[in-house]
Amino acid sequence: MHAFCIIGTIEEIRTSYIQKQIAELKINAIDQILLDPKEEETSIGIAQVKDWQKLLYLRPVVSQMHAGIIYKAEMLTTEAQNALLKIVEEPSPSTVIYISCPSETSLLPTIFSRCQIIHVKGIPTVTPTVDDAFIKTLRVLMDASTPIGKKMQEIDVEVKDKESAKRWITTMIIVVKNHKEQFPHNEYSRFQQALFLAQQQLQGNVSYKMVLDHIFLPKID
Repeated sequence: MHAFCIIGTIEEIRTSYIQKQIAELKINAIDQILLDPKEEETSIGIAQVKDWQKLLYLRPVVSQMHAGIIYKAEMLTTEAQNALLKIVEEPSPSTVIYISCPSETSLLPTIFSRCQIIHVKGIPTVTPTVDDAFIKTLRVLMDASTPIGKKMQEIDVEVKDKESAKRWITTMIIVVKNHKEQFPHNEYSRFQQALFLAQQQLQGNVSYKMVLDHIFLPKID
């Protein structure tokens, strides 16, 4: 079988699993064909699926095979999922397909019936070096004496787009939990709630900059 559906509640774990499989297959980045929603769009439509499928029927450029990857399959419209059936059922011999989604209710049963289902569990981990870097950044962002311009600069260095904002917030949640003793109890609870809310908001059609500014920049009356 050349089509795999990766299911798990944590997007980072699903993505890590797919990237590991692709590395083991030695598929070069140029032969990794992604089907992602366009910036600020809330769904993946049938036209995007058809364009993606055309690329997968071409010969790989430098690798032995293509990897067709859908990291956010839950964003596929019903029409797009139906269009996906053919290539999932009859992929090119030189193509492996990875479809990532949070649960088996995210897609049509006909998609799952044509894939090998792989459930992944766990929590993201961060290294002590990452911890130290995040704590250093947090001190700058949470210090009331830090100029707004400096805070905005720190955020811009760490976050370039919506996807990196999601990863950054997820990692920050873990780091803050690892170092909760550095926060007064009330401040820790408040800040973690703000991070969890930001994590939820970033799943929707919102500006990632507005979400982050709401947490770290002072409110102006």
